Amino acid sequence: MVSAAEHPEWKRGEQIYLRERDAPWRVDEVYKDTGAFVRLSRVEPDGGVGRLRVRIEVLRAYMRAISRPQPERGVQGEFGYRLRATRVGRDISQSELAPLAGLHWTALGHIEAGRRNTSLRVLYDLADALDVAPSELLP
Repeated sequence: MVSAAEHPEWKRGEQIYLRERDAPWRVDEVYKDTGAFVRLSRVEPDGGVGRLRVRIEVLRAYMRAISRPQPERGVQGEFGYRLRATRVGRDISQSELAPLAGLHWTALGHIEAGRRNTSLRVLYDLADALDVAPSELLP
C-alpha cells in the first residue's frame, strides 16, 4: 500500500469524475505492484460494480489535463477532447491506439488537439479501437 504522504491527491473513499457525464468513481485503494496504482470502483447503471486499475502517473496527468481551464473549443476541439479523455481513461497511449485505428500517432495527436479534421471512417475506426459507440466521441 502506498502511504497517503506519498500520494496525498487521493484518499480512500474519495470520488473522482473521469468524464463529464459519467457517474463518479470511488477510490478504493492506492497501492504499489509493479508500479504505483489507484484502484477505483463505481456502481454501474445495470446494478453491477465497475472496477478500474489506473497507474498513478496516468491518473495524475489526466486529472491535471481536465482541470485546466479550457478555451472555447469548436466541434473539432470538442471531439479531440472527448477522444483523449476516453483514451486516457482506458490507459491507452497514442502510440498504442493509433495503429489499431489505422493512423500514425502524430495524426492522432493532431486530432486530439483539434488541429485536424477526421472522416467518418476514422471516427468509426477510433470508436472500434476504444470499444465505445461512435456517439460517445461526438460533441
